[in-house]
Amino acid sequence: MAHYITCPVCRASLKANKLPLTTKQVTCPECGGQFEIPGVGVTAKPASPEHAADSTAETAGLPLVRTTPRAWLPVALVGAILVAGGGVAMAILLTRQAPPHVPLGAQIKDRDPSTSEKEESAKTDTDKAKELEQRRERFTQLMIDGGTALNTKKFEEAVTAYTEAVKLFPDHADAKAKLAEAQTALAKLRQVQEEANKLREEAITLAKQGQAALADRQFAAAIDFFKLALQKDASLSEASQGLLAAQSALQRSQLDQKKIEEYEALILSGKAAQKAGRYADAIRDFMSAQRLVPDDEIAKQLQREAEKQLDAVIDRGERLKEFQRLLAQGDAALKSRAYEDAEMIFQRAVRLFPNDAAALNGLEESQKKLKAAKLEYAKWMVQGNAAANAGRYGEAVLAYREATRLFPNDDAATKALRLAELAQDGQNTYFRAMERGVQAMRAGLFADAVVAYREALSVAPLDPAASRGLADAQRALEADLIRRKDFERKVLAGRQLLSQQRYSEAAAEFRAALKIMNHHPEALRVERQADYAEAMAKGVAALNGRRFQEAIAHFSAALDLVPNDPAAMAGLKQARAGAAKGGKS
Repeated sequence: MAHYITCPVCRASLKANKLPLTTKQVTCPECGGQFEIPGVGVTAKPASPEHAADSTAETAGLPLVRTTPRAWLPVALVGAILVAGGGVAMAILLTRQAPPHVPLGAQIKDRDPSTSEKEESAKTDTDKAKELEQRRERFTQLMIDGGTALNTKKFEEAVTAYTEAVKLFPDHADAKAKLAEAQTALAKLRQVQEEANKLREEAITLAKQGQAALADRQFAAAIDFFKLALQKDASLSEASQGLLAAQSALQRSQLDQKKIEEYEALILSGKAAQKAGRYADAIRDFMSAQRLVPDDEIAKQLQREAEKQLDAVIDRGERLKEFQRLLAQGDAALKSRAYEDAEMIFQRAVRLFPNDAAALNGLEESQKKLKAAKLEYAKWMVQGNAAANAGRYGEAVLAYREATRLFPNDDAATKALRLAELAQDGQNTYFRAMERGVQAMRAGLFADAVVAYREALSVAPLDPAASRGLADAQRALEADLIRRKDFERKVLAGRQLLSQQRYSEAAAEFRAALKIMNHHPEALRVERQADYAEAMAKGVAALNGRRFQEAIAHFSAALDLVPNDPAAMAGLKQARAGAAKGGKS
């Protein structure tokens, strides 16, 4: 059973599990005061439940734990009481009584609330100042990052930096202005990219249509498709290469058709000669047909038949006639430098009359000239190839023409000549387009320059000069469009001020517009309006200053610029009236 004892000094309520058998002196663990505990049979008044604690110390002499004077919660304190005679160890639990009690001899020094609040306030102000300084440093760095990104046209980075800066200082005017500028630039860039992507997609579609037309041998249609594609995107290699392929195919098809027509004519001519017994002429025609259509079996078969018929001629007179025809054909071939034909013709003549000196001499001469012609042909082909590889297509054309002159039916020379002529045409087109681009840039006609450089790139898609020219022209065009808008905005403002008869301000706006773009189509008109506004401003100032003669001169100048202008006429009338009145006085 617990017993409660009240300290007579500090009125602390003490709890003991046991009471000594005899009266004992104990020390209060709260105030240190000593008092006696009566023996068994005396019942102490128990403490109120809310102030009594229910913990027990088991060891005598254990130090006591105190609570602060302001605490109202129970604190367990353990005291050791040695009971004489009985050796009884008693645990005492101390509870606090309300109101709080201050032990004797103790001095309470509470902190001044006002001092604490000041310290807290000072600490808060310091933290706020430090935070503001950090925000300012971060803001400055973001503004620098945004400006760097804006100057290098990294508009997305600029928008991000300025957005963060505005978050730090939402009311900062420069940050908001720079953010708006970056957002506008980013929007324009995305618009340009979207337009470029759209044009490229359209160009790719047109190039695919061109490829389909080329596969169907519709060469003219393919050329049109590829040209349209290059107008959309001059850098599309599929279109530029397809255009060259289509142009070559068209010319090749035209040449092939011509060859077919010549071939058919030779076959008909040879058959007619064969039927008439002119076997030498028939052989000549069939051989010529084979040069147009190499390895043609029909021409070969007809030639063999004509040769058999010629060899079968027994009549000396008829053989002599054919021999004479062959000699004439051989001489004609030598004169026309058709040395291969001459060699074959003289070989046929020698078959008819093996020991004939004219035939043998003709064969020897044709073989000698054929050998020399082959050497010269090789020389011209080497020169042509070197010039073509170096981009000197004019020289290449001349060289290949010499090669084809030596061997008109040579496929390699003919093809090389055709490609060199196409390249020369393209090169001429390129140079003309580049010159137009340069002149347009000098004249400030940037849209024309863009068209010219795109045409140059259509011929030479990977040409760096044309690519740089196009990029410069596009940048200049974009800047020109911006200046044009600024010009028009200034002009509109000037005209509005002019309608309000705020002449000085109107003249300033007009002059500012002319400084922005003096080559605008409206520049002359705007300059006239600026002169008019300045004349009116001076006229009004002179009239207000009663300088009537000066006012008359200015209003008259304004009327010269804008005849019958009501405001100028009214001012002139007032100035003249003032001058007349001043003259009378």
